[in-house]
Amino acid sequence: MACDLTNGWVPFGSNCYKLNTQTRKSWSAARHDCVQEGGDLVSITSEEENTYVAEAMGPTHLDLWIGLSTLDGVFKWVDKTDTTFSNYGPGWPRNTEGSWDCGQIFTGRSCSILMFLILVHRSSQHVL
Repeated sequence: MACDLTNGWVPFGSNCYKLNTQTRKSWSAARHDCVQEGGDLVSITSEEENTYVAEAMGPTHLDLWIGLSTLDGVFKWVDKTDTTFSNYGPGWPRNTEGSWDCGQIFTGRSCSILMFLILVHRSSQHVL
């Protein structure tokens, strides 16, 4: 897969990633923007991808939305991949009193909080 470098997409493995630090958005607005660009919020499925995303954040440790949200109180990745990999500390992610329902690097937050985002276009994704 060729990444559109002129529009900020960067290759890693067989996927393309884009860090958007132009405008802070709610989780749902961030996901909408990702889908409009032919991708989605990143679902971190391996240690290698986790390391790449952490390095993409740089030394500023930006607050970034990722593709994790709750469905019926259970955290799920937006791309429906298995949630067995995580880099959360013991007891996380947790949904305390229903207030943390979207995934942030590397914790949970209210979906209405405004944050930056990281997009992924996986080699297996097809734009409709």
